[in-house]
Amino acid sequence: MPWLKGIGTLPHELFMPLSIVTIIVVVGMALFLFAAHSIQKAVKLALDVVNHFAAPTKQFPIRTRIAKRMADTIDFLLTPGDKPHLVVVCHSQGTVVTLDTLFGDQKNVYEGRWPLRRRRQVWQPGLWETRLKDEVASLTILTFGSPITHLYQYYFPSLYPPLAQMPGLQGLDAEIASGRIRWFNSYRVDDYIGTYIDPAFEGFPVNVPMPVGGHTDYWKEDVFKRLFAEPGMERVLVDTTVA
Repeated sequence: MPWLKGIGTLPHELFMPLSIVTIIVVVGMALFLFAAHSIQKAVKLALDVVNHFAAPTKQFPIRTRIAKRMADTIDFLLTPGDKPHLVVVCHSQGTVVTLDTLFGDQKNVYEGRWPLRRRRQVWQPGLWETRLKDEVASLTILTFGSPITHLYQYYFPSLYPPLAQMPGLQGLDAEIASGRIRWFNSYRVDDYIGTYIDPAFEGFPVNVPMPVGGHTDYWKEDVFKRLFAEPGMERVLVDTTVA
């Protein structure tokens, strides 16, 4: 194997075969790309949380805009006089938005003038309470890679208490027991963000563990085949892969 040689080299300079240099460069680039990808995902997660809690004195404008888009989409799908079976499919941060939008969340209310202005938190009802309970035959929520328990309930317990303590879920026992409201939570066992969600009631949500695949790899046939096997899903989706 030829050695790299130069003109006027110093005694302490190290010469390596070209093949070794190539391997080092390729491995270094691969490590850099892997680290950059991991950093990008970590930054995106941090930005999701920051945006979710941004500008509380202005009623969380980013969160409010996202929730409004979801509400507008549901409004577009609903036909007056018809009671459809509504299915909401959401992933990652979208599962938090869905929980807030459907069942309500806490908003800050400021009273008085500065410097004596005081803040108090009030519960703002979600779409289920304000309209969906009268306009849909059933509601099914499919969450994938949700950080609700792993992140939000752990680090922000005052804003995201256990589901059984959420005001928006109080009094829904009968509708959950009858299957009118259903929730299936799928999570991959190696997902570092989305995990098991502590249930509010028995079977709400139904936690469905999946094989390894990371946080972004949920839109695959194996995931939905596993969901189809869950009792209650036969009334929600039709498996078109079956001949």
